[in-house]
Amino acid sequence: MSDLWFPDAIRLDGPASKTGYNGATKTHPKVGVCLHTMGYESTPEWNDATTLHNALFSGREASWTFSICKFMNGSVLYQHYPLDAVCWAQGYQGNLWLIGIETEGIAPGKFTEAQYELLVKLLRWIKEAQGWPEWYGIGFKGFVLSENVLYDGGYLWEHNAVPGAPATNCAVFTHGQVDPERLLRDLREEEMQTTPFSVAGHTYVLTETGFLHVHDNAEQARLERMGYDFSKTQVLRSDDPVLDHCPVTYREIPGPMR
Repeated sequence: MSDLWFPDAIRLDGPASKTGYNGATKTHPKVGVCLHTMGYESTPEWNDATTLHNALFSGREASWTFSICKFMNGSVLYQHYPLDAVCWAQGYQGNLWLIGIETEGIAPGKFTEAQYELLVKLLRWIKEAQGWPEWYGIGFKGFVLSENVLYDGGYLWEHNAVPGAPATNCAVFTHGQVDPERLLRDLREEEMQTTPFSVAGHTYVLTETGFLHVHDNAEQARLERMGYDFSKTQVLRSDDPVLDHCPVTYREIPGPMR
């Protein structure tokens, strides 16, 4: 994996002393991200870069990989550590396996649209940089994060749902700060632009005019020349919410998909 720093982020390095455990385990494979809320709102007297620097270099035992801050009417992204760093943001197992993203705001206030759009852009890049096949879903308390369990990656967590993490009120999905269904839908729709999908044993691609049923090998070969990658075909349920937010919905598709 060559991409450890997001090219569209402002680099604001945190202290190396706030990574790893017992002077070791400084890096670790990742299977997802954990979303947090910073718990403060910036004011005209506060400078985000200075505030973040002070927070990262304070005596508090906390560190994280990304910060999504408000900036005038938009948003700005900072990266403090490489993607594979073991930061201190969401408990021991969460720190090993997850990438921490802090977003400026106070619960239960929603992320601004600018923050949300920047989050989606960042998550799309993380998926590609990590080589995860897709975004699979939302992590939960019973999910096992262990060296003995291998995952392809691509899971989204809120802090209070991370297995083994200390009790916290940091819960961006539970508080309604981010709609998890919308987030997954937006992430998956982007993947579907050139990724075929299969429902009930039939394969489809999404085109500018709607869904196209791939009838035979000749049709598949033609679509492959157009850039569709059938080696990454996703298997979806007929009621998957991503299908309801495409140019033509599942219910409008004729033939075998009904």
